[in-house]
Amino acid sequence: MRILIIYLLVSGGLFWGCSKDDLPSLPIDKAAVPDFSALGENLEHVYQYDYISATEQANIVDLTQENAIDNQFISLRQDGETLTFYTFSLGNFSAIQRNVRTGTSRVLENVYSISEDRSVVWGTNSPEKVFFGYFMPQGSDKFGLRTLDIASGAVADIPVEDHVQNVYEPLYSDGKLFVTYQTDSDIYRTAILDASNSQILRTWDFGLATPSFFIEDAGDIALITRVDGNEYIKAIYDFDTLEKRSETAFSVNRYFAPGPLQAELVHNKLYYLNYYAQPSAVPYGPAVYDFIKGENSIIDMIGIVQEIQIEVGSTITLTAHRYSPAGKSFLFGYARKSNNGQFQGGILVISEDGTLIEHLTTPFVPIYFLESLQ
Repeated sequence: MRILIIYLLVSGGLFWGCSKDDLPSLPIDKAAVPDFSALGENLEHVYQYDYISATEQANIVDLTQENAIDNQFISLRQDGETLTFYTFSLGNFSAIQRNVRTGTSRVLENVYSISEDRSVVWGTNSPEKVFFGYFMPQGSDKFGLRTLDIASGAVADIPVEDHVQNVYEPLYSDGKLFVTYQTDSDIYRTAILDASNSQILRTWDFGLATPSFFIEDAGDIALITRVDGNEYIKAIYDFDTLEKRSETAFSVNRYFAPGPLQAELVHNKLYYLNYYAQPSAVPYGPAVYDFIKGENSIIDMIGIVQEIQIEVGSTITLTAHRYSPAGKSFLFGYARKSNNGQFQGGILVISEDGTLIEHLTTPFVPIYFLESLQ
């Protein structure tokens, strides 16, 4: 059970690291509690939690009861209104897809089988197709992609590259699949697949630089590349043409992992996750980098967690996070063990200047905040 594993990671005191670029918080426009949707689970069920700020009320749907989604699912993907929960049993991957607006669902049985000929690294999907990254044969360094058309069942295999040592999480968006990997000579590359025809459009070569990317507020590709130490380059690429539109060098004493980055770029500000130096019972917290001012603002998540722990009377563990541009605020989920031994949770809404503006308790542990459907 993922929430049990998460909770068992909590032990010891609170320690943290700091650096010279940890500047005072920046003044911002007034933050608000936004409308948002989250997924949560307890020991038996998976839930969807839709919060309406105007009424300060939440609608909770039991997805296990309504859509037969078991809380033993191994991964979750979101593409617009479609959530896909992947499961694994007897050597086969299956999935359940749920439309978050209508509540309708469909089951994709045995969409991928493990064999000695072919392993699997990850799976992701659009509403029309499922994509798997694999090594073939199993145990080799020959990396490829498989696409499965959900309606017709048609399968296509696309060789990507030999001599691959690491493959990172994929990013699917609006007909394109972005796949980042590292060769056995430590070269980072990202292959971009056209999902409509299962053809690789382009492969970006980054050399030894570490690439991280996401879709920014205008719908284009934001690419952050670590070139040396704390030196980075932020580049914006046109989503349709894949041509570079702008490039900005910046310096920040933070590490961005290769592949998809859960971050937001809004009005020249990067909203991202700052990781504390280990060991620390609080692993991460929100941060903002202002490209206009060249300033990095680290929010005191350790202080906020300590405040909540005093309020609830027990240790909490952070479990999920997302920045909400609509509310100009960060959303964080947490888990805690109640007096009766059951797991409960809560949601923290934090402004960009580090103010805790809302604390919502939940009868389950939040595990994922949905991307905005706007």
